[in-house]
Amino acid sequence: IEQEKQDILSVAKKMLEKPEKREFEEWVQKLTINWQQERPYVGSWSVAHDALEIIPTITEDEVNQRIQLWLNSSDQVLQYSVPGQDNYPLPSVDEVYQLQADIERQPLQALQQDIKTNLPQLAVVKKQGKVIKVSLDEKNQIQEFFLSNGDRVVWMATPLAQDKVYFTAQSSAGFMAKDLNAWQTQIASQIIGQTGPRGWQANDLNTWKKQHGISLNVSQNANELIISGQSSEKEFEQLLHLYHALQQQPDIEKQALKNSLAALMRRKAHSESSVSGQRESEIKQLRFGSSKNLNPSLDELRKVSVKDLA
Repeated sequence: IEQEKQDILSVAKKMLEKPEKREFEEWVQKLTINWQQERPYVGSWSVAHDALEIIPTITEDEVNQRIQLWLNSSDQVLQYSVPGQDNYPLPSVDEVYQLQADIERQPLQALQQDIKTNLPQLAVVKKQGKVIKVSLDEKNQIQEFFLSNGDRVVWMATPLAQDKVYFTAQSSAGFMAKDLNAWQTQIASQIIGQTGPRGWQANDLNTWKKQHGISLNVSQNANELIISGQSSEKEFEQLLHLYHALQQQPDIEKQALKNSLAALMRRKAHSESSVSGQRESEIKQLRFGSSKNLNPSLDELRKVSVKDLA
């Protein structure tokens, strides 16, 4: 329990370090949901402050008491998640109680310790680019590097960063870019951000980032593809190495694609019959017109393959 508390506190501290940023349409969607549910909006900073204040006061006995209260409660709910609009036969009440009884008769297995696995290594980079021009703004402590591949790097030194390095890469590869299928592009960028370079899986990427104390996230709006992250000064080379691998060796992992499509189909089926879903569709039409590449049908989502997103 203490380890879980420390993990939550670590997340809360990171939330305080990063301002809450959303595109306009994302703010509209977020606030609309809260308004419909008659709930006040609580930002990430407020949540983080509350967590830092409350989590340290929670004891092991309180956690166990709450678990027992939940387990012994008579108002139980059985929830099923079914992809898209597929039909699935629900079990009867008697069948659910029978399954519950069968599980209760089974002996509890001993808690397994974390199994150490060999993490995949980032491929060695053999090619080397060049810095073709450097400009310096001494007053504001800003250096600007022009690279041989056409990229421009702006490096700003500030004492506020302490021993941290904050990284942001922006390109014009937004989902509304010419010759791109908008919804397929968004799926691809999301999966690459979750699974990492070719041959990696989500667990590999998460463990590797945790091991090096690195965060790196991929986001996309209509006009830009944004990759942002942070690390310590010591691990900054590893952060750049991962960024390079995502650029040069992106991969669409089959299981990640299957999971993403299942989630999208569930959300699609729900949004078609909800007020918030209809409003979101209308906002997209106002912003981007009636492009068919913005809102895929359930049938189109079922037919998506790795080849379509490559």
